[in-house]
Formats: sequence, structure tokens, C-alpha cells
Amino acid sequence: YRPTWTDFVRTMRGTVARQIGAHEARGSIAHLEVVVAPESEGPVAESAGIRVYGVRWRVLGQTLAEGLLLEPRQTPRAGIVALPDADQTPEQIAGLAPGVPTGRQYARRLAESGCVVLVPTLLSRGDALSGNPTIGRITHQPHREWIYRQAFALGYHPLGLEVQTVSAGLDALLARQPRLKLGVIGWGEGAAVALLSGALDPRVSATVVSGYFGPREQLSSEPIYRNVFGRLKTAGDAELAQLILPRTLIVEPAMAPVVPSPATDPNGQTPGVIRTPNRIDVDREVVRARYLSGDGGNALKVTSPVAGGTPDFRSEEHTSELQSHSFISY
Repeated sequence: YRPTWTDFVRTMRGTVARQIGAHEARGSIAHLEVVVAPESEGPVAESAGIRVYGVRWRVLGQTLAEGLLLEPRQTPRAGIVALPDADQTPEQIAGLAPGVPTGRQYARRLAESGCVVLVPTLLSRGDALSGNPTIGRITHQPHREWIYRQAFALGYHPLGLEVQTVSAGLDALLARQPRLKLGVIGWGEGAAVALLSGALDPRVSATVVSGYFGPREQLSSEPIYRNVFGRLKTAGDAELAQLILPRTLIVEPAMAPVVPSPATDPNGQTPGVIRTPNRIDVDREVVRARYLSGDGGNALKVTSPVAGGTPDFRSEEHTSELQSHSFISY
């Protein structure tokens, strides 16, 4: 017996899923439940082109995800899970709260282009809940690290939970419209989840990764919640890209979120810093991904540099790339 390419992909997906704790079956198909505040009726917000609802959906067992659903008033052309960075909220990339410039509100822009967009809430890097004021024990440990430390011993990981959240969200979108073509898009920590989701879920037709793609050999210098035991023995970003291709993969070498090293007194926080991947390193990882993927490597597109050479996140280009290179038909 000689293993086939299909066998290789199935084995790789299983290994990566186990490493991040995303291997557990989700059970029944998730459905979106609209959350309505007692003092309000109908959508959270609406415009001439879209309606926005607060929603939640079941992920695993009694674990629920929360976020926003942006629905175009027309028949949806595609279904997209848009993932903000861990320091952003769904409301910010939907244009409902300050903090993200208009040009970077990719959830809103994709909804205005005719997509139904689901925006989950990710575990934040804040530390407001990392402690117990009743006993006077408060730390600066980010929420992502707090959950990572508890999950690691049980074979789980924040990334795995968020990948399962994306897949359950895709289940819910397909339950509403079975023929909907699907995509995932993310920036920063959301891009890490998007890359893994596109690699592990073959239903995803197009994946957009911004401010994250590159070599992972310096993983030990990053925050501990990015650590995945055995990751580099199995798959770097190029190998994850290999699991996506020949489906569409769009890489944007944009600025990463600014996450500095902890202060002199970290008070429970593990040292680690997030830096923008060097463009040369990004290009080398792209070349490696295309080499590993053979003819399928043609489906990997790198967005063009910003004028002046400064990499910046641009939702306008994301939207146009999704429309012209993947699955949205007009």
C-alpha cells in the first residue's frame, strides 16, 4: 500500500487538530441564536445595505460562542467568518464602536459587498479578569495566557477552541443557506485562527491572512499562548498553507498588532513579544509553501506592497481580492 496525497492531507490535518485541541467532535449542528436586549427589538444596528444582530452559537458541549452577524439585505453571495485581533471587538471591525479606522473595518465592508459575515469574539489580551479581588490576588496575566495555562494540561488550546468556534459558525451559516460558499479572514491573532481554520476545514473556499504569515522558528520569543507543543515538528505556516491550497489563500504582509514585552514586574505574565514578520521572511515562507504545493501553489496570492514601503492592513484590498480571486460571483 502506497499512501496517496489524500492520505497525507488527512493525516496532517488530524495531527495539527490534535496539537491545538481541535480534534473533538462538535456533535449537533450549531444554529445562530439572536440575542436581544430587553430594551431593544430587532437588529443591533442597520443601514441601507445591511442589518447587524448580536448572536451566539454552540461550539462544544455547553460552550457557547458570541459575536455579531452582519446580513446584507440582498441574497448573500458568500458566507464569511471575519476574525478580529485579540485586542479588538467584533463591534470595532463592524464599524459600530471606535478604535478601528474606517478602511480597516473589513467585516462591514464585506457585508456591504453582499456577504453574510459572522464575527466571533476572541479571547482578549486584557487582564481585567485575571485574578480574584476577594482574596487580594490580581495578576497582569492576559486572558489568553490564563486560559492557555489551564487548557494545556488537558490537551486543549485557545487556538483550538477558536478554530472549533469558526467551524461551528460555518455549520450555522450552512444551516441557514446550504449552498453558501465560505471564507475566513483575520488580522493578527485572528489571522492565526483563520490560517488554521482554512487548513483544517475543507469547506473553506478562500482564506485571508493579514499580519501573521511567516516562519515560526522564533515562536519561543512570542507570548506563551501562541506556543503549540510539537508544532514545528509537524507544520510551519508553509505546511498549513499546503493544506489549504489549491483553494484560495491570500497573504497580506501587513503590520502585526503591537504587543510589547511585559514590564519589569510582569506579575504573572510570561515574557513574550509580537513583531511584524520581516517581508523577506514572509516571501521565503511563501516560496516554500508554493514549492510544497506544486501546481496548487498558484492559488496563493500575496497582496502588493503599500506605496512608500510601509506595510499596513487594508480591508479594501481584502474585499477586492476575495471578489476577484475566489468565490463571490456577480
